[in-house]
Amino acid sequence: MVSSYASAGIAAYDMEGRRLWLADLGPQSHEWGSGSSPVLHEDRVIVYHGPGKESALYALDKKTGKVLWKTVLPESQRKERFDGFAGKSDGKLGSFSTPLLVSTDRGLEIVLSLGNQVRAFHPSQGEPLWHAEGMNPLVYTSAIAGEGLVVAMGGYFGSTMALKAGGRGDVTESHRVWYEQRAT
Repeated sequence: MVSSYASAGIAAYDMEGRRLWLADLGPQSHEWGSGSSPVLHEDRVIVYHGPGKESALYALDKKTGKVLWKTVLPESQRKERFDGFAGKSDGKLGSFSTPLLVSTDRGLEIVLSLGNQVRAFHPSQGEPLWHAEGMNPLVYTSAIAGEGLVVAMGGYFGSTMALKAGGRGDVTESHRVWYEQRAT
């Protein structure tokens, strides 16, 4: 079993409740805390450590907790917001999303709904595969997938989009098949 404790780290336990390892990923600094869950994949634990200044996607060794790779995910506030914080300069941003493993014709991807975009990463090395613009800066939910599509929803009167999985680079125009930007 693996549990995330945000700033207190990620820990693995055996079936008797004994801690096997603890990985310290640094502070997690969002006033609302975190909401992401670790995802087990083969010999790895995939962890989104965010939201906040130190947001990153990690792969940890399932047996030791050692960091196998880390992809930094900087957060940025857009000048104009279209969610429930529209017109406010101090609006919140960040994602509370859990990584999602998606099988495509091109292989397995880690898909993550983030503030302002949806992104996909290679599970072995963590390098970015694709991204699509259009999410609002605050994301409460995790992406879902089925029948070749990924659906991502923002929070607080934000946007929703459906994308074809398996792209490369900026897929905003080429793979986004449905998009709604709600007016507040």
